[in-house]
Amino acid sequence: MRHSTIVPTALSVAAAVLAAATIVASLQWGSRAAGGADQYGYLTEAGLIRQGDLVVREQVIRESPWPGANGTWTPIGYRELPRERDAITPVYAPGFPLLITLLQAIGGF
Repeated sequence: MRHSTIVPTALSVAAAVLAAATIVASLQWGSRAAGGADQYGYLTEAGLIRQGDLVVREQVIRESPWPGANGTWTPIGYRELPRERDAITPVYAPGFPLLITLLQAIGGF
């Protein structure tokens, strides 16, 4: 009976040490930036809403000679517009980007 209480205690201590080491490592070497595909998509869509046009036209797409060049240059969170060779548009729902736009209008960019 005594042996079974020692094992969970040792495992608990080991788990606590591992958790503490993970926290220290993340604070020491981890990124302090919030970034990724979703953040990029939301923020750029908010910028497009402020500009009044949800279509982005890219010269690099026009200059790329291969078929499907539009898909090559389309970032995550965007899609190609089938009728325009050089145009892409965001795919995220507009709710959060509209909120970002409103907050930027109040507090600035």
